[in-house]
Amino acid sequence: MNDPPRARLVFPFGFEGVREEGLTRDRGEWSYSAVEIPGRGYYPVNFVILNTLNPVVLGMFRPAFDYPCYADAGLIILEDVTLANMERAVRHLHEAGHFDFLNPLTAEEMAAATIETWPPRPTHQPG
Repeated sequence: MNDPPRARLVFPFGFEGVREEGLTRDRGEWSYSAVEIPGRGYYPVNFVILNTLNPVVLGMFRPAFDYPCYADAGLIILEDVTLANMERAVRHLHEAGHFDFLNPLTAEEMAAATIETWPPRPTHQPG
């Protein structure tokens, strides 16, 4: 039996490990990433640290943290944005079917993306 394709976190403009994790904690977010699901495409995602949200929003999301993250289309909220937490969230969301109803980018659309135009938007119709 074939295993389903595994989601993979990709950084189109690079991610330099510990240095980037420190900068991400300082900013409270990481914007330049995507989830690649082989055979389906790419899904741009932004990671936000939960404690950087205003108190009202923080109170809304805190109960959702029985899981490794809270997510909506293109937004993943974590307790702390580290590479390990981002990868764990991507695996969890893929296994839960989070990306099944989102319109992915093609490889060509990802390749055409720049920091200035991030996040790119799909230009094709889902098929």
